[in-house]
Amino acid sequence: MSPRVQSWCRLLDASETVEEGLRLLHKENLSEPSLLPVPPTDMQMLSYVDTKRSYIVGFGMLSSLPLSVGLWLFAIVAPVYAIFTALITSYLMVTYFGIAIWGRDLKMEDHLNCLDEFGHLRPRVDVYLPCCGESMDVLQNTYHYVSQLDWPCDKLNVYILDDGNRPSSVKALVHQFGFRYIRRPDVGVSKKAGNLRHAFANTTGELILVLDADFVPRSDFLKQTVPYFYKYPDVAILQTPQFFQVSSGQHWIERAAGSIQELFYRLVQQNRQRFNASVCVGSCAVYRRKALEPHGGTALVLQSEDVFTGFLITNDGYKVRYLPLNLSMGQCPDTASAYFSQNMRWCGGSIALTTSRQFWQSNLLPAQKMAYFSGCLYYTATALSVFSNALPGIYLVFMRPALVYWFNIFFAVPSLLFPYLAMRLWNHAPYGFECNRIRYIQYSAHLFAIKDRVCGTHTAWVPTGATTSSPKRGKFNTAMSFLLHVTVIQLVVLFCGCVWRAQEYPFYNFIPSLLLESFNTFVVMQVFHK
Repeated sequence: MSPRVQSWCRLLDASETVEEGLRLLHKENLSEPSLLPVPPTDMQMLSYVDTKRSYIVGFGMLSSLPLSVGLWLFAIVAPVYAIFTALITSYLMVTYFGIAIWGRDLKMEDHLNCLDEFGHLRPRVDVYLPCCGESMDVLQNTYHYVSQLDWPCDKLNVYILDDGNRPSSVKALVHQFGFRYIRRPDVGVSKKAGNLRHAFANTTGELILVLDADFVPRSDFLKQTVPYFYKYPDVAILQTPQFFQVSSGQHWIERAAGSIQELFYRLVQQNRQRFNASVCVGSCAVYRRKALEPHGGTALVLQSEDVFTGFLITNDGYKVRYLPLNLSMGQCPDTASAYFSQNMRWCGGSIALTTSRQFWQSNLLPAQKMAYFSGCLYYTATALSVFSNALPGIYLVFMRPALVYWFNIFFAVPSLLFPYLAMRLWNHAPYGFECNRIRYIQYSAHLFAIKDRVCGTHTAWVPTGATTSSPKRGKFNTAMSFLLHVTVIQLVVLFCGCVWRAQEYPFYNFIPSLLLESFNTFVVMQVFHK
């Protein structure tokens, strides 16, 4: 009997009635089996320790400088573009010169010394596994590997926090593994934050490991992380990377989403560690209960409760520490709409935090606020790039054609090579053309998240991998339509302008702008190609 058929049998066995089992099988859609994650190997666990910092940061600095110079030269000619230039260059300067050059990599010797000194201690640990309609295959896979955690049974309690709409099936699966099942009376209220806070009020472990429903841990996850809470009494959250498998059998969205996350978890988080400003991303993290007690658990917000939780405990004087060891593996969204929704949540949470009065009046040090605010600058810069990248060329062609020279493109060449050359050589995971395709879904999500923040609207939260509900596609469709129309219109306008101006000025001066915008349009078109 194949594993897929065995999974269907488990799904039927876990159902109270045959009708319910058939309904759940229909939800699963009898689709091709997904590539379920497995715990990282020893080599994968250590793959983020060596950041090759000098190479990637150096290339980034060298590419950002000529781009910034070119943008400011254009802003002198077109002052209306100054606000875009200020945002983009501020992000580049803060990222590379304010944060990245000061970052430090983990020394494995220090890590091993920590394990030797405190590795014998075994506090009581609660494991929270929230779920909200994910595939039963995914849940069964996660529960299997969680059951193999190497920790004394009398010091470990695993809780399934079920916020989905098939409690009997999940409960039956939970009982097969001997875990504990928690379902709150007000299911769905305050989304994931409400689910975690309810569990917090009904459990007592000294430490809490939180794993999203699709993340499978290595058996030594707790042995690699718990000692840090004894070595560093001021650590409230120990965050580890969200590591994703990338293989040719996946949809291009899932492959690209997993590949581009490496930059953040391998480099950015370690850079922020230097300022005690690492981001808590919720899953794959261990929490100190004592630090969360004043707040009743995680922060009570609808979006990015993890980021807000990290901010709150940092404001209390605790620290979020980052350990760049890949101790678990998860899944990325495999549809464009789900990926769009995920990025809207991430952007919306960061923008909401860093534009709040609470953030600017907090006890965080200026360097910590700068690190947090760099995320806001990133989201703003990428959102504006949806329609601002082509504006310099269009403006010059129509308003200042005498300033259009073929060699103007050289200001941008290093930054254009960064994703296609530098990232391809630096990334452990394959970094192909699809990683640049998916950026446009990201940037569109950032733009609409900022629009929601300004207008006071929001998009419903849907967990990655959920099968019981689907993302509201209206906003996604609107965003993709906007991206397509803006890109095509800009190319047409630029082309018409170049044809017009080429009658008075050397035509070869307009070729680089046309080629660049044509390539940009080609990449955007690939987003719509399945």
